[in-house]
Amino acid sequence: WLVKPEPQKADRPEIEASVQKSKAQQAFVKKRQAVLDLLGLDPNRVELVRPNGDDYQTVAVFAQLLQLTDEDVLNILAFAMAETLEAGTAIVEAVGVQTKTDMSSTWVPDDAFLSLLAGKDVLHAVLTELGGATVADGNRAETGKVQKGIIRDLLSGSNGRTQVPNWLPAYARFPAAAYTTRGGTGSGDSWQKIAHLFGGTTV
Repeated sequence: WLVKPEPQKADRPEIEASVQKSKAQQAFVKKRQAVLDLLGLDPNRVELVRPNGDDYQTVAVFAQLLQLTDEDVLNILAFAMAETLEAGTAIVEAVGVQTKTDMSSTWVPDDAFLSLLAGKDVLHAVLTELGGATVADGNRAETGKVQKGIIRDLLSGSNGRTQVPNWLPAYARFPAAAYTTRGGTGSGDSWQKIAHLFGGTTV
């Protein structure tokens, strides 16, 4: 029986820093501490689930679970499942869609996100969402740097732009989607594989 934590490895240090300071990650760490306390485990361990083959520890946890209420056990189970779901997979997409997860309350676009935006067609699509067709079309010929600056202004309400609050890129919504027909967005591609199972459509 092997279950292991999602490693949450980022490709770049700035992405790692962005994840660690997010509201969702901070809430997750706080929840882990509560679960470790319920189980009487070392409060300094950085994960709940440890696939080390230690059958004694597994039975010790089982014995502790038997002493807890059903509500506590279900909370622990939910956390263990969340900690071990592999990011970017169809499983996460299915869970997110079915639970109607909305990340706008726990994640905001930052410089790390903007640095990952690439391609004039993607920038134009994002500008259209945030500022409307007039703004997007009027800046289509500008450099990517200029367009990203306008996107940043729209997100922060700077330089005379009206702020767009609680905006999520298509990649961070459930179901996830892409801004072009090229795909290749990971989570968006994962949803395309399973959409038909939930009555959705694929492109």
